[in-house]
Amino acid sequence: MISPILANVYLDDFDEAFLRGQVKLVRFADDFLLLARSEQALLKVRGRAEKMLAVMGLTLHPEKTKITTFAKGFKFLGHTFVGGFDC
Repeated sequence: MISPILANVYLDDFDEAFLRGQVKLVRFADDFLLLARSEQALLKVRGRAEKMLAVMGLTLHPEKTKITTFAKGFKFLGHTFVGGFDC
């Protein structure tokens, strides 16, 4: 875990990579969500995200990394998200 301020500086290029396109990034410090309308889009962008992070010497946390839906629910930053949210 790195400090939120350092993460914001260090991951700026990562943020920029997701400004345009169908997949949206929500990030706080080193925790993030990638939101898309299809699992196929997420699988494609997951590989891209992994490669970008690897260049920075970072990896995805194997237990925290998953593909899910709002209907199934998930936790992010201590909050549970579940229900009919359209991203």
